Amino acid sequence: MGEKVGTINTQTGEMQSAELDNELNFEVKAFSRRVINENFNRVICEQQFQELDSFSNEKTLIFCATDLHAELVKRLRDNAYKTLYNGEYNQGVVAKITGQSDKAAQLIRQYENERYPNIAITIDLLTTGIDVPKICSLVFMRWVKLRILYEQMIGRATRRCDETGKPGSVSTTS
Repeated sequence: MGEKVGTINTQTGEMQSAELDNELNFEVKAFSRRVINENFNRVICEQQFQELDSFSNEKTLIFCATDLHAELVKRLRDNAYKTLYNGEYNQGVVAKITGQSDKAAQLIRQYENERYPNIAITIDLLTTGIDVPKICSLVFMRWVKLRILYEQMIGRATRRCDETGKPGSVSTTS
């Protein structure tokens, strides 16, 4: 609350300054329609391949807007892997872990304790209550309305992890 952020007016291209309230009010359906768009998500997934090493010891947690959005991101990532590796790759690298997932508790345990899945796609299920020090990358593909929820989500990647060389306690201020 009270933090000043820069925004871009998409019609004029001008930078503007805005002071944040504790909560932002917006039409969720309109925002979600823009976010849950196959072409937009394909571009995001392709960029993730440039930024993230899916086969390192580090883990990635991707937050999506809805279960359908998580399904879309999972499919796009699977397709990108198939293209990159000529149809052959370990499908266990990426898992959708939501309340709608079959055997969600088992998937969470695997994500916490095993090499794969290395990338988890979720909605809200993994925002609290898990401790996976190997999470080094967070991808927000959804709007987070409340600052406290955002802080909890950021907290998934702030655990110290000697195995990956991550010091922990990452600052979230800008």
